Amino acid sequence: MKATMKNKLILQKEEQLYQLLRQFDSVAVTLSGGADSALLCRLAAEALGNTKITALTAAGSMLPAEELQAAAALCERLQIRHVVLPAEEFSVDAFRFNRKDRCYHCKKNMMEKCINYAKAHHIAAVLDGTNADDLGQDRPGLKAAEELSVGKPLADCGITKPEVYTLLEKFGLTDYVKPSMSCLATRFPVGEELTEEKLALCWKIEKKIRRLGVQGYMRARILGDTVKIEAKKEEQYKIVSSPIKQEAEKLGFKTVLLELE
Repeated sequence: MKATMKNKLILQKEEQLYQLLRQFDSVAVTLSGGADSALLCRLAAEALGNTKITALTAAGSMLPAEELQAAAALCERLQIRHVVLPAEEFSVDAFRFNRKDRCYHCKKNMMEKCINYAKAHHIAAVLDGTNADDLGQDRPGLKAAEELSVGKPLADCGITKPEVYTLLEKFGLTDYVKPSMSCLATRFPVGEELTEEKLALCWKIEKKIRRLGVQGYMRARILGDTVKIEAKKEEQYKIVSSPIKQEAEKLGFKTVLLELE
């Protein structure tokens, strides 16, 4: 009974979202390659038709190549237009110097590029994949999106993160049912100047850890020549019993720490 009620609620939210999307003649969706924006692209294509949706990906050092490839693959599958815009994040001082308000200014920079593209191509609205669970978190980037009037239809329809995953599975998009990936800049201390090389190094070590079979939450915090790995308690044995220390040393790290709960 509970499962039936849950499925009915998700269907109601899905239909509500279709109705919301149909008020636009055309939309641009900011596509990162993650779960939320992937679902929004799929639903927008269903609601409006694939010729009336454009996926915009702001690509730079903070977006790993694998995520860009995932975004491109989704657009090819859905047969929607995919436009890659240069993020140029290092032109934003708040990002480059990793200030506390980095996220706000970085998000504003990317959203402005998307809005400018939409205006130039007569696209009615710019939407992002913010879900209902995001609203209860401290996310400065949400403030920037709100100030620029970027729509958040998933959140407006009350679609939560678990429901995002449920709908992705329904549509056969299981490749996008994956852990949320925060910006790589979060792996470095506030105030430390960021470079393309530092972000690339962080992604290399995290990829090596993922290949050990670590699922869910995982972060590799970079502190000079030390890397501190954070992971769920039940998965830490995979890291402890692996040659990750030697792999990290090959990348130039002298010390590897494992954050214990």
